[in-house]
Amino acid sequence: MGGNVIPVKKPNAGHLIYAVEMGGGDINRCLMIGDGHNDVKVAKAAGVPCIALSNGYSKIPLAELKPNLIIENFNAVPGALEKLVDASTY
Repeated sequence: MGGNVIPVKKPNAGHLIYAVEMGGGDINRCLMIGDGHNDVKVAKAAGVPCIALSNGYSKIPLAELKPNLIIENFNAVPGALEKLVDASTY
């Protein structure tokens, strides 16, 4: 959701929460996949797990931001989701 649609912008948690709710989702059952530092920051602010793309647009090193997982490309999303689901069940 673009920043011009709602009054708050990333990394404000309200941006992600509103986007999820507008899509009929539940913030407690979502995951953020992002390609920039504000994507990781908004996920953390909203208490949502985050997968970050290593080849994205982050101005801050991803290791410093500490997303749940860092992947190389979208082809790695299914495996990353499996890791997050497996990790959350233990």
